[in-house]
Amino acid sequence: MRKRMMAMILAVVMAMACVPVAFAQGNVVNAGDGESVGISSGGKERASWGYVKIVWANECSEAYAFMSTHAGTAYYLKAKVYATYSNGAARGPSDTADGNNTSRVDTDTIYENERYRQFFAEGVVQDTKTSGIQTAATESPLWEG
Repeated sequence: MRKRMMAMILAVVMAMACVPVAFAQGNVVNAGDGESVGISSGGKERASWGYVKIVWANECSEAYAFMSTHAGTAYYLKAKVYATYSNGAARGPSDTADGNNTSRVDTDTIYENERYRQFFAEGVVQDTKTSGIQTAATESPLWEG
């Protein structure tokens, strides 16, 4: 019970620490670099095994993602980053990275400079002991640029 409570508190603190700010018209952002984190979960009450992070730069015209364990190695890790533009009406570039018996995988940097662009990251972690799977997702703010 105590471990479960600590994992939940850690997840909340990490999620709150990475909320992007500097919003200008609703949820449209016009300047800055940043990052956002998504904590993995398996849909049941259990501790998170890892997290996916998206990092964007140059007025959100480029981004990459990585999936990482909180500690140790995982049987399988996968990270995917992709972009949309025109308020999500069109799909931009994407990249995927995966690996076995590792603690982190990184995608390549992708580039998108169309108006109203946004980057998304998704991750998968598979536990070595139980072969259980958890997923995570996060996104950048919507950029007018």
